[in-house]
Amino acid sequence: MKHTKKIGIKVFVGISILSGGATRLLLQKKSDPVVVEVSNDARNNLAKIGKIETRKHKNNTSYEDKNITDKLLSNVEEFELDMRANKNISFLKYFNKLNSLKIYSSQRLTDQNIDDINKNSVKDINLYFDVDDIYPYFSEGFDLNRFKSKNIKVFFENFKPDEVNKVMLLTYLKNYKTSFLEKSLNNIFKNEYGDFEKIIDLIDIKEADSEKIKLLKIITYITNHIKYDQMVSNHINEYGSIRKESSVYKKVYNYNVNSISSVLRDGINNETDGICINYSDLFTTLAHYVGLEVYTMKGQLSFENVKHAWNIVKVDGKLKYVDLTNLDKDYYYNYYLSEYRENNDYMFTDDFYEYVFSDVDEIYYENYNEECDINDMTTKKQSNVIMYNTNIKGQKVDNNYNPIIPYIVGLGNGLTAFGIYNYCEKKQRVRKK
Repeated sequence: MKHTKKIGIKVFVGISILSGGATRLLLQKKSDPVVVEVSNDARNNLAKIGKIETRKHKNNTSYEDKNITDKLLSNVEEFELDMRANKNISFLKYFNKLNSLKIYSSQRLTDQNIDDINKNSVKDINLYFDVDDIYPYFSEGFDLNRFKSKNIKVFFENFKPDEVNKVMLLTYLKNYKTSFLEKSLNNIFKNEYGDFEKIIDLIDIKEADSEKIKLLKIITYITNHIKYDQMVSNHINEYGSIRKESSVYKKVYNYNVNSISSVLRDGINNETDGICINYSDLFTTLAHYVGLEVYTMKGQLSFENVKHAWNIVKVDGKLKYVDLTNLDKDYYYNYYLSEYRENNDYMFTDDFYEYVFSDVDEIYYENYNEECDINDMTTKKQSNVIMYNTNIKGQKVDNNYNPIIPYIVGLGNGLTAFGIYNYCEKKQRVRKK
């Protein structure tokens, strides 16, 4: 006794005197869904919110058995996108009832992406920024005015940021209101970030006519403002490292967590204690504030068993090392500064510049062991963005299980024959014995 399936064809044929265009319009049912191509990321998020069904294969790999259609998307009210896995988001035009949108890795949004968002009626948009991925986009800035009539909120992605990350994000963003910012960003905007403009005015950096002069003015301000904490220095000299059970450990922890506020809370004119992270982070943030390319590098000196922080700058297209902590202890550097302080003269010479900055390939800087790679930090990372409308196994799927398929045949003299047929499944009756 066999169970078999036969495919039958139902056909209807008629004659029409309509033009070809009118015939096609007649055949097109208004209720027919339009298949929309979306990214794999969008498809997975639709499955997560239950708009498409996720099933399991025998080998436990999941798949979705529906095509994405305009009808399906038109009923979505909340959605999220990760811009590491999206390039073209034009499919947002089908989200007719969207109330809120979360966008991760927002630093990767292009003008075209933002235009697609503006065409949607969504009002509430949460922008999440990956600070570790901001550096390659930093020179472009991120203008929040590009969003038209939207309620914007800015957040950090995935982790609790330190102060330098908060300042870097504030510097990266353009034309924002404090109402856009999450609480931790708002606090640093009102406090430390406000001191930056005062420092820039104090050292008269806006009048500097070259990157070199701007960098040297910032460096000399920081080395005048911060002196290395003697208690920490004595502890390292005695024990070779920072002991966790010591009171110095708590002090160092505070310097690291509050790398900017801890050296500005007593005012921008008063000398204050700090350690290497305070020198380097204040340099990075002040430099970026005035449009210079500077990075904090972390690692350790090869001849010491102690963590260290220093900077890499990009000036005249070349990468240079500078270590403000060691400069502050350097006899020649301080002698040079004392001469210029007496004369109130900041016309720095090329010799002094060459002394302060060193090429990254110089033998001296083989003593620096970085925890991160500068090229990796500053390179835009491209993701493999998949745009498709199939299930995960790559098979084309359709949510119209018995589709109506039209065909048109021209008969001449203005006459058009049209027909519709559909495949229907018939089961053979099984005779009982």
